Amino acid sequence: MLQRAVQAKVPFRRVAADEVYGDNPALRSCLTGLRLSYVLAIG
Repeated sequence: MLQRAVQAKVPFRRVAADEVYGDNPALRSCLTGLRLSYVLAIG
């Protein structure tokens, strides 16, 4: 979903998520690859 939003040029710069998503290393890698700033809670 985030990749599609970036490709569609949806205006956003940051992503925030709770610990369910914060503990997901693939999500963190994707966000870094998309060059997005993020704040993710971790368990």
